[in-house]
Amino acid sequence: MQIKRIYFPWGMERNRSFMHRLVHLKQGTELIPARAGMKIAKTSLRVLHPHHPGFGHNEDSLVLWGKIAGLKWIFTGDLPRVEEVKLLQQYPKLQADVIKLGHHGSKTASDPSFLRRLAPRFGIISAGRANRYGHPNHQTLDTLQRLKIRSFSTQTQGMISFEYRAGQAGRFKTKWKGKSDDHQSTSSQNY
Repeated sequence: MQIKRIYFPWGMERNRSFMHRLVHLKQGTELIPARAGMKIAKTSLRVLHPHHPGFGHNEDSLVLWGKIAGLKWIFTGDLPRVEEVKLLQQYPKLQADVIKLGHHGSKTASDPSFLRRLAPRFGIISAGRANRYGHPNHQTLDTLQRLKIRSFSTQTQGMISFEYRAGQAGRFKTKWKGKSDDHQSTSSQNY
C-alpha cells in the first residue's frame, strides 16, 4: 500500500524506536510531525495538541478536531485528564458532537468536566475484548450515562463506522462477527 503522508505527534521524530518502525516505508511517504495549529491536508481536521514537542508519551497525544458530515468530531488519542483540562483552557469554546474517548475509555482520560464542556452526543470507545487493563473503566461508562452521551464500543459492538452522503443524515454502523446494526444519527442538520 502506498502511503502519501504519516502525521505523528511533534517530537516523535526524535524517538529512535518509533522512527525505526517507519524505515520500511516506500520512498515518497511524507513524515509530518503535527503540532497545534496545523491542518491535516485534504481534510477538515485541525491539530489541537501537542503544543510542545514530546517523546511519544500519553500526554504527547495527537488531538484532532474537525467537521465531518455536519457534525463536530474530536479524536483525543491517549490524552490524560490533566491535558484535557489544559485543552479547554487553550480552546474555551471547544465543542464536539462526537468524541473518540481517550485512552480506550480508561479512568485516566475523559474527565467529566471535559465531557460536560464539549457536550458530545456520541462517544466512541476503542478497547479490546477482555483486555488486561479492564478498559473501558466503569467510572467512564457511568460518566457517559450520567451526561447522556450515547456510546459505541469496539469491545461490545465490534467495528464502528459512520456513513454519510451529502444532504442526508449520517448513520453509525457496528459490525460484530457477521452481525451488523445500523444506528441512525439523531442530528437534525442536513449534511
